[in-house]
Amino acid sequence: MVKILVLSDQQSTNHSALEGIFSNYLKSLVTIVYLPKTCQIISKEGHRIFAPYRYKKKGLFNVLNELIDIDKFDIVIVRNLYPLLKQAIDERNFRKFKLGFWKSWPHTYRRFYQSKIENKSILRKFVEYKIKDYLNKRKIKQCDFFMPITSSFKDSFFSEIDIPTYSLGMGFDGNMFDCNRSTKNHTVHFVYIGTIDKIRQTLLVVKAFHQISGDFVFDLYTKSSNEEVRKIQKLIADDGRISLKNPVDRENLPKVLCRYDIGVNFIPNDKIFNTSSPTKIYEYYASGMPALMNYNADFDNFLNENNAFISDFNLTSISRNIENIISLSLEDIAKMGIQGKVGLMHRNYKKMSQDVLSFLNNLLKR
Repeated sequence: MVKILVLSDQQSTNHSALEGIFSNYLKSLVTIVYLPKTCQIISKEGHRIFAPYRYKKKGLFNVLNELIDIDKFDIVIVRNLYPLLKQAIDERNFRKFKLGFWKSWPHTYRRFYQSKIENKSILRKFVEYKIKDYLNKRKIKQCDFFMPITSSFKDSFFSEIDIPTYSLGMGFDGNMFDCNRSTKNHTVHFVYIGTIDKIRQTLLVVKAFHQISGDFVFDLYTKSSNEEVRKIQKLIADDGRISLKNPVDRENLPKVLCRYDIGVNFIPNDKIFNTSSPTKIYEYYASGMPALMNYNADFDNFLNENNAFISDFNLTSISRNIENIISLSLEDIAKMGIQGKVGLMHRNYKKMSQDVLSFLNNLLKR
């Protein structure tokens, strides 16, 4: 039976795919290592290990050897952190495990991308990006396999990586969501859950809601605290229809989503977001709720005009779609959510865990 060690970039056990796939459905096969910044000493709790963040750069495998036998693992997966990947590459020189890198976001490119948006230090950020990108790809090429979050992510950022590849994106845990929307809202309730920042252009979306005259409720749950949030607070100060709320943890997410009728998820049409796998869309539909959104390639063959409200990412298009939505009956909206959920089953973490395990087992046979 294959044994898997996952070295995570996450600070907590609150990540959807990591917990849903590896910590839930593959739990008996997996040990997951977290590196919280608040952790002082290494400890083991069941299939999870918590190690101080300082081990990100060096020494992690030395302290892990005090708790687990590294030689018993067939697969080691490093998520996002290149210093951890360097440690794993060095460790593999005298071990037998297969090493993979799971990459979820173009963090290095993002800093250059943001400099262009802000028109600050563009040349310096570009040079930094190109150097880091070259060095990071050298590390990935030394792996036995690569796990980009989407196939388009690999095509856009890692096209020269020529090792076995498995796209591992986001999905949902079917056991988490069991909404009963028999008690209907009187008006359409919209919800947004996630990051608010300038790059995501959340302010534009809020402006689209703010400028129409219809009756609705729009709640945004976020842990963000930045200039974009402050601009939104100022904009909605006298608009009782729109509210900013505290973030939702994964335990309470299903209960919160079941209160709403439409999930909102707009992502900019650019190289970063076009290659992403937006988690919340899957969770919205897992709860039986359709989305107000713009096009993303990750939803091809799943979302269309019959089960989603798809807009261009501009004020006029979004506002018109909102006006259309609030003219519909809540029953018709709910039917769209149910249709979307039916088409979502391929992104159930139970199914995804079986698929990724099959890939890893085939890899070991080579």
